[in-house]
Amino acid sequence: MSSGREGKRQMVVLHVVLSALLARDEDAVRHRDLPEHTRSALDRNAANLNPVAITWTVVRSSTLPHEELFSKIRMDPVMHRGVIAPESTRYVWQDEMYYQHSWRKSVAMAPDRTPRTDVPLVQQESERAFKDGVVYSGNPGRESGIQIGSALLGIIPVAKVISDPARPVVRVDYLRHAGFKMPETGAEHANMKAYSQVLYSIADGGRITSVESEPENGYPIEIVEIDSGAERARFGLDPSLNFAVRRQTRWSALGAVILTSEATEFEKLPSRELWLPKRIEVRWHTWHTIPDSHFEEPILTETFELTALDDARQPVEMFDLRNSDDYSRPGTWVGDATMPRADQQPGGAVSYQVPATGDDLDKVIQLGTRPGDGAEVERMQLRIWPRPFVLFNMGMVVLASLVVWLLTRRTKADKRSMTESRGSSLEGGGVLPSDKGASGQQSSVN
Repeated sequence: MSSGREGKRQMVVLHVVLSALLARDEDAVRHRDLPEHTRSALDRNAANLNPVAITWTVVRSSTLPHEELFSKIRMDPVMHRGVIAPESTRYVWQDEMYYQHSWRKSVAMAPDRTPRTDVPLVQQESERAFKDGVVYSGNPGRESGIQIGSALLGIIPVAKVISDPARPVVRVDYLRHAGFKMPETGAEHANMKAYSQVLYSIADGGRITSVESEPENGYPIEIVEIDSGAERARFGLDPSLNFAVRRQTRWSALGAVILTSEATEFEKLPSRELWLPKRIEVRWHTWHTIPDSHFEEPILTETFELTALDDARQPVEMFDLRNSDDYSRPGTWVGDATMPRADQQPGGAVSYQVPATGDDLDKVIQLGTRPGDGAEVERMQLRIWPRPFVLFNMGMVVLASLVVWLLTRRTKADKRSMTESRGSSLEGGGVLPSDKGASGQQSSVN
């Protein structure tokens, strides 16, 4: 009798011990196999990005014929032919602020908004910045370095950006493929921090499925696999470069390859223990326009080249585009969603044009908040900065509607300037006529 009870007691104890061990092992699968020195190095790498100024170029290429490529990714080969042209981006990250200036080539547009195939691609510019809870979105009004129209500046409070959580506000492709998670979408602007992509994936609910060491050119590479449920990622970390990400592979939940990447020719920041790759080659087996389609062979390759790297602090004024000469000169159209009564205005922002003298600015802003101003706003087909193969989303709906509103007002001002004298008063027209260079040219500035 007693021996039977003793046997049961031992079984219960054994069950409790095994349950505890299994629970510990389950937690270990998530945390144990990422050594503490690896975690610390990845944390330091993200911290060592502050501050940094990076310039990179990207070129897209494919082994497929032009028409076949665009057919597979279901995009217009005429409208989006500029995506295989070189692009350049300068990105500055400092004290939870950022500044980005991008140069991209796109199809020239005729006044009726149809693409022109008889002229070369034109180089366009866009700027983004974030400082003190405000996102700035600028178009300096240049094509191929030539001023062809009025500049546009959007000023948006971060609360409106966050309200559209999935929308991309800024794209930091190079750093993403280099293994970092920077604030890009609306939701990510609620926490302006730089993270290691590996640690961010784990913190976001990803489960470590394996950590291994593989030799590469005689040196060990730490391989970390993380399964988030939606996708699986495999990172190759180089201990000799403070665990910089050398390569990545991403699979869909069904096991289809999304992309593979390889980073080479690393360069160390002058004053900090951070290595960034001079070259990253990303091979895509799908594309954002066809997220449910995957191909056995890569259909598109992106090659990133690091062209400038600086870890010196930048002037704080850089992160507020209102300080730029491009957006303070007379004729610039401004849409400010941070001003009082902005929500009552078309596009959710107070819209005005910078006058010839600073003394008139307050009056122009007051006119921009008049009830009923812009009640007959026309919708224009607007071309913003193109994300690869698509028109780049400004970051959220309010940005797009804001710029449409600015362009509509600019167009109306241009039409008035053709029939009225350039001495039109502020009281008579509500806005100042735009620069001569903008008249008739606004369709190609966007």
